[in-house]
Amino acid sequence: MERIAIAVESDEQWVRFLKLVGDERLAEEGLRTFAGRKAREAELDAIVAEWCATKDAAELERELLALGIPAACVAVYYDLYSGPSPGSFSTRFVSRIEHPETGPTWLPGRPWQFSAAESAPLRPSPCLGQHSRELLVGELGLEESYYQQLVAEGVTGTLDDLAERS
Repeated sequence: MERIAIAVESDEQWVRFLKLVGDERLAEEGLRTFAGRKAREAELDAIVAEWCATKDAAELERELLALGIPAACVAVYYDLYSGPSPGSFSTRFVSRIEHPETGPTWLPGRPWQFSAAESAPLRPSPCLGQHSRELLVGELGLEESYYQQLVAEGVTGTLDDLAERS
């Protein structure tokens, strides 16, 4: 089942939305303002859901966007990962990450984006012990010799450290 998210944000957008939907139940006087629509939100959701069920989500998204009404087809994670579309990459919804041990993988992007601030790039999840020295010596202030003792005892370290012990 396809789903679409629609955000009618203003009274002006509501008028355009009404024309597109063409359902007289939405044209009532009490629904002309945001406050009126908010008070009857559950009722409106049911009417709009009924209307949306008769439409193709991708086509409806295009129509709404052309009218200046924010809308987006809801993406299903399985579909994104099984065959990411070019749109998934252009919006950074899905990112290809190179992991040092497992190779390329797909990760979900951040669900938010700010126009005035660039997001830090996504990084792969850390490998076993990858940041141990950085945290124990750099952040917590342990002596390097004590850190090496912990590695030698198998308390911490990377996979390479553990392999050297065996």
